[in-house]
Amino acid sequence: MNLPRPNSCLPALAAALLSLGAIAGLPSAAFGAQPLSAFEAAKRGIDAARASKWDDAIKFFEEAARQEPKNPAHYRNLALAWRKKNDLDKALAAYTKALDISPDSGDAVIYRERGEIYLAKHNYPAAIADFDKAIAARKNDPELLRQRAFALLETGQFAKAIADYDVVVKAKPDDLAAHTGRALACRKANQPAKALPDLDAIIRLKPDDVNSYRERATVRASLNQNAEAIADLNEAIQRKPDDDDLLTQRAALYLKIGDAQKAIADCETVLARNPDNKYASDLRNAAYVKSGDLDKLIATYDEALKANPADVATLLRRGSAHMSQKDYRAALSDYEAALKIKPEDPVALRQRAFAFSRTENYDEALLDYDKSLELNPKDAGLYRQRAYVNARLGNGAKSLADYNKAIELAPNDSAGYFGRASLYASGNEPEKAKADYKKVIELNADANMVKDAKEKLAALEQPQ
Repeated sequence: MNLPRPNSCLPALAAALLSLGAIAGLPSAAFGAQPLSAFEAAKRGIDAARASKWDDAIKFFEEAARQEPKNPAHYRNLALAWRKKNDLDKALAAYTKALDISPDSGDAVIYRERGEIYLAKHNYPAAIADFDKAIAARKNDPELLRQRAFALLETGQFAKAIADYDVVVKAKPDDLAAHTGRALACRKANQPAKALPDLDAIIRLKPDDVNSYRERATVRASLNQNAEAIADLNEAIQRKPDDDDLLTQRAALYLKIGDAQKAIADCETVLARNPDNKYASDLRNAAYVKSGDLDKLIATYDEALKANPADVATLLRRGSAHMSQKDYRAALSDYEAALKIKPEDPVALRQRAFAFSRTENYDEALLDYDKSLELNPKDAGLYRQRAYVNARLGNGAKSLADYNKAIELAPNDSAGYFGRASLYASGNEPEKAKADYKKVIELNADANMVKDAKEKLAALEQPQ
């Protein structure tokens, strides 16, 4: 930062001499036998600033301003010195005084410098206003545009920020800050594809920066460019192999593309270093499910329950794994253990009800669904599941009431219409069944359900 020289065309100075008492606090060696003129005070202030003697510089600039209170250069010098002292409030006051004296002083330099103070104080609207004035005087100045772009970005004006960054990048293709800012603005504006060229440029400029690969991987994954995202994570992990977040990010992508074994391997690496990493544990368990290796999944839950047998969440997860294996007896055992610990756990009640239903213990299932609905009276899925149980118990009217309630609560849930259609069909109400099957087809939410609905509708429309 260059401090400006005092104006060489200063107005005539007052003839009266200053006494040392009038400038108390200034170093006596600064004056010698003679008091200082405004010009000399400003000059010595600049010399002190160049020697990084900021306290002395401030006192000299204050004296220059005291003698020439209408000269904006003195206040600008004072502001720059306060900035070096990191006293932003006093710097801001000095800049404002300079601009009050001469709004057009410094060819927009003071607006720019005050804008930088506003940026540092996170007063982004004020910063934008100052940068607007500076840019009006210095159009297409890359530094000014980059600073305004940052302030626009921080205030959520993403399109304007991107427009400023465009000009900067055109003028300075290797401006790292501009590429970084524009990439972020594009992402915040929900334009991830437009962020990719900037992320490419950032990596070109900083080829060993781990976070740049991480960010590009995140953007590519959001665009379903999964192979490219994994390649970026490979580069990042090669540079920082002990970063657990990178490994779990890659594991999640492996799981997304169906490579469960690689996902498990990454999670195992993380868990070997940090056994308490819940995200890695959950990812690994999801990978076990994806791979169909439910025995290993259940083994991990067994180990967890040895350490904490009262962990309701793990009991419920193991119960779900047993359900996937169609080991309903083991699942019921886990659900009952969970309910002994937490008798009104809504998830445990619901899952036990489903397990009872699978084992055709419909009376027990009905009791659990009743209790679940007392706890969750707005849950459409519970009404639909209880409707099925009521139908199996021969409670046709209650089943219909439950299906109606499920549809009332979730009018776009095709499962409710499909269940009610089946009830109507079994109750010899084919026209109502047809209407519901048509609604399932119209909603088109589940391909298999739509296929079944079309087949059942076709059968109902056959001449009897």
